[in-house]
Amino acid sequence: MKTRNYLFIKSGEAVFVFTILLLCLAFKSHGQVQPSKIFSNGMVLQRDVNIFVWGTGTSGATVTVSLSGENAETTVSENGKWKVSLPAMEAGGPFQMEITSGTKSNTYSDVYIGDVWVASGQSNMEMTVSQSDSAATEIAAANNQMIRQFKIPKTLANEPSDIVPTASIWTAATRGNVGNFTAAGYYFAKALYKELNIPIGIINTSYGGSRIEAWMSEELLGYDEEDVILQEGIYQERQPTKCYNQMLKPMEGLPVKGFIWYQGESNADDMEDAVEYGQLFKKMITGWRDAWGMGNLPFIWVQLPNFGEKYTEPNVWDAWPVLRQNQTLALSLPNTGEAVAIDLGDTDIHPTHKQEVGQRMALVARKIAYNQEIVYSGPRYNSHKVTNDGKVIIAFDHIADGLVAKNSEENEIQGFAISDSNGLLRWAQAIVRNDSVIVWSENVATPTVIRYAWEYNPTCNLYNSAGLPAAPFKINLNEIGFAISSFKTSARELERGQNALLTWETSGANSAKLNGEMVETTSGKRIFPQETSSYTLVVTNENGDSISETITVTVVDPKPTIVMTTDVGGIASPGTEITLKASTTAPKGRTIKQVDFYINNEKIGTDTESPFEVKWTPAEVGEYSLTGIVTDNTDITVTSEVSVIYVTKMKMIYYEAENASWTGTASVKSSNKANGKKYLDLQSGWVLTFDNVEAPETGSFPLTIRYLLNYESPKAQTLIVNGKSLGDIAFTAPNSSTWMTYVQYIDLNKGTNTVVFDGSWEWMSFDYIAIAVEDTSTVGNNTLNNNILDLKSFPNPVTETGTIAYSVPEDGKISIEIVATDGKVIEKLLDETKKAGDYVLEINCAHLQSGIYLMRLQTEASLLTKRFVIKR
Repeated sequence: MKTRNYLFIKSGEAVFVFTILLLCLAFKSHGQVQPSKIFSNGMVLQRDVNIFVWGTGTSGATVTVSLSGENAETTVSENGKWKVSLPAMEAGGPFQMEITSGTKSNTYSDVYIGDVWVASGQSNMEMTVSQSDSAATEIAAANNQMIRQFKIPKTLANEPSDIVPTASIWTAATRGNVGNFTAAGYYFAKALYKELNIPIGIINTSYGGSRIEAWMSEELLGYDEEDVILQEGIYQERQPTKCYNQMLKPMEGLPVKGFIWYQGESNADDMEDAVEYGQLFKKMITGWRDAWGMGNLPFIWVQLPNFGEKYTEPNVWDAWPVLRQNQTLALSLPNTGEAVAIDLGDTDIHPTHKQEVGQRMALVARKIAYNQEIVYSGPRYNSHKVTNDGKVIIAFDHIADGLVAKNSEENEIQGFAISDSNGLLRWAQAIVRNDSVIVWSENVATPTVIRYAWEYNPTCNLYNSAGLPAAPFKINLNEIGFAISSFKTSARELERGQNALLTWETSGANSAKLNGEMVETTSGKRIFPQETSSYTLVVTNENGDSISETITVTVVDPKPTIVMTTDVGGIASPGTEITLKASTTAPKGRTIKQVDFYINNEKIGTDTESPFEVKWTPAEVGEYSLTGIVTDNTDITVTSEVSVIYVTKMKMIYYEAENASWTGTASVKSSNKANGKKYLDLQSGWVLTFDNVEAPETGSFPLTIRYLLNYESPKAQTLIVNGKSLGDIAFTAPNSSTWMTYVQYIDLNKGTNTVVFDGSWEWMSFDYIAIAVEDTSTVGNNTLNNNILDLKSFPNPVTETGTIAYSVPEDGKISIEIVATDGKVIEKLLDETKKAGDYVLEINCAHLQSGIYLMRLQTEASLLTKRFVIKR
């Protein structure tokens, strides 16, 4: 039965009459077929392998796919899916692909056969051509129909999906499109096309800020992703499986030439993550290859480039060099390659030098994917020997026609550091001689470690004659023989559902197994024991000898957690309404039933709904202990640690943000939740200036900031006081609708001061800032000077030692303590009975850290607290 569309044209008007009933019957009879979004106009399909085409449809419907004279037919299965296989084709195009089911037919034009590469990672893969160097020139010159990008929009999912996100699209590298291409991927494709002269397709599936765990399936990770929250859960793209589920899973099985990868920054935030990366990276590469089912597909990555500050002395504890080392470990897998970019970075974490990045990846691809005999790598450490005079001679692979000390007429190499037997690192002298590098230090007779380019942002200049930089490396010279140097766990006891990181280092080992699983001889692995478990590391040397160590991790029943805070920090004035807050967590599968709030062990309220809060107004000056008891739905209770609130005679001086001055995109908005019912909404390019902040004297004062995050947490903005930058404040919030307060002590001058916030990460709102100052007014029968107990003088600030002069009004016991602003007692200076009179107490603060403290004097009749600063 055919469907007809009738068109009548009369007096310039077109009236369309459709046979709706027949159309519906035809779809019901023949089935509605929908190919995957990857198959669309302008697509590039992989050459020289069977071409798979798939989609969804009505069960039982017949589907026919035609391409360049080849046809394949199948029937939609009971689960509504279909897939056909077309014979392999050579590179060429453009062609047409037709997908037919019954009377419905989809025709796709401008189809090319060539090589398809999957480009994935985080922001440095996501960075577009328009954001990279020479963007205007590159875009203006772009007009290559043979280079195509399939851009998958940033989409996260909790569960694996076979559906390609709707907005995904193929585009050609023309002037109007190429600005939105992945820069690293485009320059990689451009370099390949120059050599191969065949169509190159780039599937751009990248997400800025994503961790490697986000690109791995639950099966690859070996744990339920719901059990593990990474980086405190602030960014969803950093959470396990979230990117994989929607941005990679739908591509699995699509024939491709290989993968390019630029990621690692989000896993280099701390040392534990950097150590663990090696195991995760190798597991991800193997897992992706298995999912594609095409054998050991080429996998090429960019080693993390130089980034950040340059050190005047070698830094011992760097996560980025360790992560680079763990990236390099994956070269032990077949058909893998690494593009070194140690000279292509910047002080910015997003370097714009992407042309060279793409070109270096293409060199690696030409070697491992296309078997071209070319120089594709810079020098890599091969071996070393130590001479009698303490010099180290290092040999390298991949030297091309020789080693080069770039920009040095004397063949001197920068970037080497050397340590002595005490582990003290210092910069080393190094020089190219023949095909080796000689490293030494006049101050180190017996070197124990040699490092090259082992900083975040090293100054280094070792290249080969082809202009490719040497890869960073570290050599341990003080061989301790065959040994397990260390085997540690980040926690010996865990609540069920928590995880820990095992790390290990070995010497003289050829292989290692952790509970029977092959692992790197130096690496780390995250563990998720549900019961008390033992972990045994067995290492074997080249002679077959083995040694082992075992760690036992105890697992206990999980309990809810509770932390008590207030909206005023640890200090408040009498008569101030204080919001007492309980931050709680419940074990998996359980909920929080209630929180009971106590002041000085007296219950003052209960809250049964999140956020758990009660209001409390202290009437008197004094010291108050705040505790909370959380109860979960199984009636398990946990009592919080004690938080101390000091109620002293302070007052808050408020400065409304809407009355301050600003530049950039901002506007004043109204809200009943804001102080004065107005607040300042700041968006892009802003600087917010409070130029009228008054201080009664020169000193340190608590600055309170009330804010709202418009978008994701955190937002790091720069605080500047009287022209001096105090660094970034990482503003955090549970959501975009909760007003939050942040307290930080700042140094102010007597009189007028200027407080500035520079929008580093922008997009947030300010209600007010406030300064807490001493209140000289009378509250009840108490005054600020405290006529009962008198602290006549004490050093403020104090550097190391000083003298306290105080007066005791009547005989009795007196205690003097130094406490932190959160109430924790740091040191008890005096605790004894005194007669009425004046006294002097010598104090020594040399062993205390710099910071803000309280000096607390207490008798049976009175309490006095004074804020003071310890400085170095």
